[in-house]
Amino acid sequence: MRLGVLVRCLLAAAALADPALARSDNPTGTLEFDAEKPNDHHDPTPDAAQKHESPRLRKQASSFSPNQGVKAGPAPDAWEYEKRYFLRLPAVEAAWHKTVKYTKFERGDDIVKSVDDVKRGHVPGLNGITFGEVFRVFEQGGCPIWLQGGVVRDILAGDRPKDVDVAPLCEMDQVRQIISRARWQSSLPEPESPSTHWEVGDKSDPRCLEGFSLEVYFTDISKADTSVSMLLWSVGQDRLIDPSGNGKDDAERKLLRPALPAGRGSWMDWYTGGNRRLLRYWRMRMRPHWWPFDECFRAFMLSRLLAQDLERSKTPELTHFVHESLAKHGEDKVAWVKKLRRSLTVEATRVAKAKEICPWQPGRQAALDVDQVVRSVFSVLVDTCSLSGIQDVLLRDVFHDEKEVPRGGPVLMWLHMFGPEWQGPRAGKTPPEALRLFMVGDNCRAISEALSTG
Repeated sequence: MRLGVLVRCLLAAAALADPALARSDNPTGTLEFDAEKPNDHHDPTPDAAQKHESPRLRKQASSFSPNQGVKAGPAPDAWEYEKRYFLRLPAVEAAWHKTVKYTKFERGDDIVKSVDDVKRGHVPGLNGITFGEVFRVFEQGGCPIWLQGGVVRDILAGDRPKDVDVAPLCEMDQVRQIISRARWQSSLPEPESPSTHWEVGDKSDPRCLEGFSLEVYFTDISKADTSVSMLLWSVGQDRLIDPSGNGKDDAERKLLRPALPAGRGSWMDWYTGGNRRLLRYWRMRMRPHWWPFDECFRAFMLSRLLAQDLERSKTPELTHFVHESLAKHGEDKVAWVKKLRRSLTVEATRVAKAKEICPWQPGRQAALDVDQVVRSVFSVLVDTCSLSGIQDVLLRDVFHDEKEVPRGGPVLMWLHMFGPEWQGPRAGKTPPEALRLFMVGDNCRAISEALSTG
């Protein structure tokens, strides 16, 4: 069956499941999103979903309980407590304590002003309560707050943060108690659950406040993706915590460097030790002016992309990345696919030049003709947009009555991956299966058009 005909059939089927998809003010069936609004919302992948606090860490943390004096205001021992809490995390004890850098900033510094801007923002669903007010309540409850990951990276890079993720420096029971007493709209794990993931505000809004235990990212040294994704900021102490020692400079220069402690393995160890490395790398590469920190790392990541095979037991990370990105960047999906193609061409061209200087052999793919490399990558997308690809890979759980789904979950399984048009009340009125079916069909239409027009 021709791809164009298949796509039209899919869009029609989705419209039958949800008439709103074919409303009169949208006769083409395409999505009409606001300006491009990518976000770095948490990926609820199986690997990242293991938010456990080990008994070992609980025992360590109990020796310096935050209830013993960390209150709002400049308590003299507050930073010492926060630093000790961080240093006793398993991965920090194992490796990152050797490279971590702490930088104290003054109130007039640009980064402090940018953090203050974040604190003045309103938490969706809390009726005008700001992020800063929420942080203050946590501090007063004896639980210091650290900003983590994307928000710190974006501030240092001079970009506007898309969301706010935080790490409370206290136990989950204490987090639950603070939120319950404040009577904020929230989503909390059950008391008996090992999860340490929580949300404050309207969780259907990707800008709601999300919290995770620091141990989620520092259980072992393989958890972190890049030097810039590890960055942390102490809200109460105006201090930057840079575990790798390279994160601050890399964020300011918009460089992507694997989070790998010196002398602790190879890039391949880093790649195979984590989860969805390729997806997260390309998510950042497609942002304006973000580049790999050196040409050999560029060659390595391209070789991993070419090594992705179309097994029926898993969905290639490139496929997840493209469909997720197209769902978010709904303003002009065809233009986005063409941009990806240009970016891949640049990667392949540079890799062909870099193969002689790299201390490892990228493999035979580096010797391929540039056009052949790009065609090889996009053939995966074309295959997954075929009838069998949609049924057996993209939406296997919709078309088959099976409990097992491709590794990594169905494409677009989580609604926070969708564009702003589909956040909030609208998402709750549309069956997820119908919405994902429509999205996949519309994305495949864009892929087909982009590849046919060059």
